[in-house]
Amino acid sequence: MEKTTVFIFFTLILFFLNFNLLAAPEKTDMTVSARSTGLYGVIEAAIPSDFGAINPYNYDDILCRAYVTLPDNSSRIIEGFYGKDYDYSPDTSVYTEKGGAFRVRISPWKYGRWKFYVTVVKDGREVYRSPLKYFEVRGKRESDGFLRVSDSDPLFLSFSSGRPFFGIGMNTAWPSDKGLNDFKDWFGKMHAAGANTARVWMAPWSLGIEWDGQPGNYGNRQKQAFMLDKTLELGRENGIYILLTLVAHGEFSTKTNPEWDKNPYNIKNDGILDKPEDFFTSTAAKKAFKNRLRYIIARWGYSANILAWELFNEVDLTDNYDTAAVSAWHSEMADFIRSRDVYRHLLTTSFSNPDMDPAIWNLSRMDIVQTHLYNMKDEASQVYEACRAKTENYAKPHIMGEFGMDTDGDFAKNNSDPSGIGLHNGLWAGAMSLSCAAPLSWYWKEYIDRDNLYGEFSSLEKFTAGINWPAEGFIDLQNRRLFLKKVPDGQKGGDVTIFPVDSWAKAQKDEFMVKADGTITNKNNFIGYLYGREHPDMKTVPIISFNNEQPVKLVIKVDKVSQDNTLSVSVNNIAAFSATISASAYPSKKYIEQYKVWQSDISGEYSVDIPAGDNDVAVENKGDDWIRITSIKLEGFLNPAVAPVFAAGMQSKDMVMLWIKNNNFGYYNRTPQQPVPPSYLDITGLNPGRYVIEYYDTYSAKAISRADYIVDDDSMRLEVPEIEKDIAVRIDKYKKEK
Repeated sequence: MEKTTVFIFFTLILFFLNFNLLAAPEKTDMTVSARSTGLYGVIEAAIPSDFGAINPYNYDDILCRAYVTLPDNSSRIIEGFYGKDYDYSPDTSVYTEKGGAFRVRISPWKYGRWKFYVTVVKDGREVYRSPLKYFEVRGKRESDGFLRVSDSDPLFLSFSSGRPFFGIGMNTAWPSDKGLNDFKDWFGKMHAAGANTARVWMAPWSLGIEWDGQPGNYGNRQKQAFMLDKTLELGRENGIYILLTLVAHGEFSTKTNPEWDKNPYNIKNDGILDKPEDFFTSTAAKKAFKNRLRYIIARWGYSANILAWELFNEVDLTDNYDTAAVSAWHSEMADFIRSRDVYRHLLTTSFSNPDMDPAIWNLSRMDIVQTHLYNMKDEASQVYEACRAKTENYAKPHIMGEFGMDTDGDFAKNNSDPSGIGLHNGLWAGAMSLSCAAPLSWYWKEYIDRDNLYGEFSSLEKFTAGINWPAEGFIDLQNRRLFLKKVPDGQKGGDVTIFPVDSWAKAQKDEFMVKADGTITNKNNFIGYLYGREHPDMKTVPIISFNNEQPVKLVIKVDKVSQDNTLSVSVNNIAAFSATISASAYPSKKYIEQYKVWQSDISGEYSVDIPAGDNDVAVENKGDDWIRITSIKLEGFLNPAVAPVFAAGMQSKDMVMLWIKNNNFGYYNRTPQQPVPPSYLDITGLNPGRYVIEYYDTYSAKAISRADYIVDDDSMRLEVPEIEKDIAVRIDKYKKEK
C-alpha cells in the first residue's frame, strides 16, 4: 500500500505540473495589434513565450502558424517567427533588448471580415492554440499593395491595385555608423526627390541574420532583424520599394570580398560545409538555407515595400561557380519561396558579369532580370545597350541593379564627378531602354549623398510623371538617327567607337556589324581581352564589318598587357598591321608571382588606314598571353549630315519619350567643344491626330518649349533645337480636358 500511495502522489504532482504548463494563458495569451485595418495594412499577433524551445528559430523543432480564413471563405496558412523586441533611441542609436515572442504578421488583400487562430507545435506536439480572432478590413487602402509583373506588358511592373510602377533610386546597401538614422536620412531625401527604389543587403556586417552562430539559429542577430523591421517601416513611410538582397557573394568566397573564414556554414566554425561551392549542392546546407528563407518570409513577407527577394548578390563571384549547380539551386529555392510566400513577392538574383547567366534568367520563377555594369568609357551608350540586350533576350522586367564609372570607387573617393555627369547620363539612358526602372547607382554615400545629387532623381521623375508604363504598349524607338538641318561647310563625318566589355570571359559572339547610322550589332559581346596562344579555350578573333563611303582610320587603344603579344589587324583577309606589345618592355612592368608572368599598364594607340568599300576587319592577338583593349574607333565613318548625338527612347502608337545627348558630353568629356546644331528626327508608327511636343531641360525637368503637331498618316518630323549637353522630348497625343 505504501508503494501505491507514493506512486499516486507523484503521478498527481506530474499531472498538475503538466496541466499548468499547458494551461498557462496568463503567460502566453495572444495579443492582436488591431481589430481593423485598411487594405494592405498590417495585423500582428504576438504570443510572449518561447515555449522552452532550445532554438526557437528552427522550424523543425517548433512551428508557429496562423490558420486564416478570408472574407470569401478561402483559407491560407501563414507561418510565424520568433523574435526579440528592442527599445531603440534614434538619438543615441542604443538598442535595449526586451522580451521575445512568437509573432504572425498578416497584410490583408481583401475587404471584409478576416478570422484566424494560431497554433504552436513543438517537437511534433501542439503546445498552444489561440482562440479564434477576427479583424475587419475596411476604409481606404493603406497602400497600393504588392508589386507584380504586369499582365498588360511583361516588361513592366504594376501594383496589386493596378497602379503602374517605374523605379527610380539608388543602392543603400548598408548603413554607416549612424545605423537606422542613415536609412531615415537617405530614404527621406529620396522621397523628397521623387525616388521610390532602394537596394538593401542582408550582409554579415549589416542586416544579415545567419551569422555569429550556427546555421538555423538567429538568436545572436536579433538586433539586426529588428533593424530590418525598422528599415522596412521607413521604406513604407517614404514610399521606397526595396530590392532585398538575401546573400552577399563574399559569404561563400575565398577570393572576392572573402567572408568564408567567418561563415557559420564553414566546417572550421563547427558548420556543415568543407568548401564554399558546396553550399549549392549540399542537402544539409539547402535545408538550413530553407529554414532561413522561412524566417525571412514569415517576418518580412507581409511588407508590400519589398520590391523583390534577390537571392544572391553577384553569385558568379562565389568560389568555383558552376552554372548547372547554381541554376538548380536557384530553381529549387525559387520554388520553395513560391510555396511559402502567400504575398507572391517577385524574385531576382544578380551577377558581376553583365552577360551572365542565361540558364538562370530563363528560369520561369525568375521574375526580374538584373545587370551590374562598371568600368564604362561611354556611360550613356553602354548602359543603354546593356539594358536593351536584357529586355530583348529575356522579355522580362529588367533592372540595372548596380552601375558606376569604376568598380573600386576611385572616381567617387576622389570626387571626380561632383556634378554627377556619370549618374545623369546613366539614369536617362537606362530609363529610355524599356527597363522597369532607371539604373541604381552603387555609389550612394560617397557620391550621391555627399554631393547632394538627389535632384537627378527629381528631374527624371517629373519627366516621366503620369505614364502608364504597362498600358502604353511601348516599343524601342524605331529610328534613332538624327540629321542636321544644315550641314556646316567642311563638316567631317562623325566617329563610331566600340567600348569593349571589361570582363575575363570568352566572347559569345565574334561578328560585329557597324551600320550606316553608327549602331553596332552584338556590341555587348565584344570582350576587351584579346587572348593569345596560352588561352585556346578563351581565344576568339573579333571581325568588324562595315561599308564606308570614304576611307576611314581604325584606332585601337590598349591599356594593359600580359607577357609577349602581337596585335594583328587584317582587312578582308589581307594583313594590314602588326605590332609587338611586350609587358617587359614598359617601365610600369610588374611580375605577378601568382601566375609567373610580367604585366604592365600601358597607354598604347595603334592606327590602321581602311580603304572605302565593304570591309571585314579582323583584330587578333597572335602572341602568348593577352592584351586588354579599351576602345576601337572608326574615325570619320558617319555621313557628315548625321547629327553627332546619342539618342534613346520609347514609342507607342500615341506617345514618344526621347533623350538626346551630345556625343561629346560625358563623364570623360564634361565640357563639350561645341553644341550640336539644330537637327531633326523622323518618327513613324503613330496614330493620326494632334500631338503635343514638350522639350525638357533634363536638370530641372522644366519644359523649355512646347509645340503642336498634326500627324496625317503615321509619321512626324521632330525638330530638335541646338544641343549643348542633352535634352529630353516628350510627345503625347492630345487629350481634351474633361
